[in-house]
Amino acid sequence: MPPGMHRYVLPRLRLHDALQQYSQITGRSVLYDARQVAGLYSAPVHGVLDPDEALRKLISLSGLSPHFSGADAFMLKARPQGSGELSPLVAQAFHAQVQSRVTQALCDEPALQDRTYHLTLLFTVGPDRRIEGLRVHAQGRPALEAPVHARLDGLPIGMTAPTDLPQPLTLQLSGRDARVRQECAP
Repeated sequence: MPPGMHRYVLPRLRLHDALQQYSQITGRSVLYDARQVAGLYSAPVHGVLDPDEALRKLISLSGLSPHFSGADAFMLKARPQGSGELSPLVAQAFHAQVQSRVTQALCDEPALQDRTYHLTLLFTVGPDRRIEGLRVHAQGRPALEAPVHARLDGLPIGMTAPTDLPQPLTLQLSGRDARVRQECAP
């Protein structure tokens, strides 16, 4: 298989499930609002494709678009429809801050040192700028959920969530993500 390419065998799925599989295949981290993808489905993706092409196909029916915060990390947002919406720059800055704080908080977690994890986090950022209502899913490794929850529950984000930002947020992190490796480098 050519470098940078991956084999995809993804039928039409609930968008949340398709994004989890895409993240696992590519090692990319994805951040999105769980309510934003509720009831949405992916387009099927089959074949050997580069990650960007696969992502375009996967979300083509969703009305969402990716906004990259790094080579291997992006957030999904609704395609712009007009004025009066949350500023894309404000949303992007907030999402980048959330992802950076969460990643940094997990760097020293002994249970994650092997970097073979794939996490899905669902949470809100409260008015006190801390993570609230955290739910953790560690794909195939449920023993990781308790230490990750302990590390992140109540984590200060350092920014107030924009008032127009839909919450809860969903963040998927993979230990294979280049951004995670970069932020956790000694």
